[in-house]
Amino acid sequence: MAAVGQTEGRPAERTLFGHPVGLANLFGVELWERFSFYGMLTILGYYLYYTVTDGGLELPKATATGIVEPITGSQIDERSLGQVPSAAYADVAASAHAKCERCWHYRPDVDDEALCGRCRSNLHGPGEKRLYA
Repeated sequence: MAAVGQTEGRPAERTLFGHPVGLANLFGVELWERFSFYGMLTILGYYLYYTVTDGGLELPKATATGIVEPITGSQIDERSLGQVPSAAYADVAASAHAKCERCWHYRPDVDDEALCGRCRSNLHGPGEKRLYA
């Protein structure tokens, strides 16, 4: 006669609180992933906000919270509202200015030869001061 949880000729499977042992591994990995994500989010907030002498970037408070807020705000909304589809909308309109044929920027100072003032200065004048080239 076989014992409870054991079939004839097969040993009983290992369980942890009635669940397969592999589920404990999965739970641990998921727990660590969430811990590291929310921990790094907090460290990012401190890093952006504190001064350079304290080891941060010394960004203004509005900028620092503006970077971290969408991340935390989306998590709060997702928890309270559930997963809802969202969409981003953009208004696209044609430029009222002519396009420079050399740099392809739409600028108000494009002349009859289809060159903007910046390109004309670079081609026929002193040009702009280059910082990195």
